[in-house]
Amino acid sequence: MTKTQLESLLDNYVEGEDTETDREEVKPTWETEEEWKKYGIENEFNKKNPHGLQKGQKYERSWYQKGVKRGWIRNFSFNKKKDQKSRWKTEEEWRQYGLGKGYHKRSPSSFRDSIDEIERKWYCRGSNQKWCKNFDFNRNLEWDTFEEWEYYGIDNGYNQDNAMSILNGDDEKSRKWYKRGEYKKWISEFTFNSKRLPNGTWKELNYILEKALEAIDENGWDELPGGTKLCQIGYGALATSIHRYHGGFLAFREKLREYIGQPRETESDQLESLLDDYVGGSE
Repeated sequence: MTKTQLESLLDNYVEGEDTETDREEVKPTWETEEEWKKYGIENEFNKKNPHGLQKGQKYERSWYQKGVKRGWIRNFSFNKKKDQKSRWKTEEEWRQYGLGKGYHKRSPSSFRDSIDEIERKWYCRGSNQKWCKNFDFNRNLEWDTFEEWEYYGIDNGYNQDNAMSILNGDDEKSRKWYKRGEYKKWISEFTFNSKRLPNGTWKELNYILEKALEAIDENGWDELPGGTKLCQIGYGALATSIHRYHGGFLAFREKLREYIGQPRETESDQLESLLDDYVGGSE
């Protein structure tokens, strides 16, 4: 290769690198919904799934979060097609596929972080349809490695919680996870949230509204779920705060809708919120 050719290749590499850097550094303000929508279409976000955007590049996450906070997200047409809907249309089809592949010999956590896309889709399909609880996984292999144990902890939000609240909590699986980490001496390698918030923080409405929006954004929900689900996936403090300080889920969801400019709940939604309050209050 000649010196001229080498310099040309180097120039192309630097130009490509600068382009990517420039894209990361650009921080559009999107003052109006029209500007925000136009940016999304220009970058072909309408061809993507919202879950991919919220876990994507910095500029994608920034655009998505802006839409959530302003309430524009509900008016944007995403590609929400899920490939797995064309497969395993019934629980029996899904189960037989798993048995045929020998998935019953493996632990559930091995599928969540699998490098095989089909395995992940199979597990996600079962998880979304609540079929996994009826499938005979080999649960004795749960958290067989540090990576599986760590992934489970992060996936359930334990890194956002205090270690003692997990060990002394009411959730048996959480305590089992913690004790497994202690036994294997993995616990010191896991980063818990040791920060203590100032007294009264959870009573501040704006703080809780932002935490609720963060949870919705991080999990790709259309709306905030009930207290039971929030507690199960690591948002126990948020659920408790809503129930204890902010009037329960019925009142809080109305405040959240006002905060992001969404319409009021239907009677059906209000009934669901009341049920959430009832269940949350009895826990």
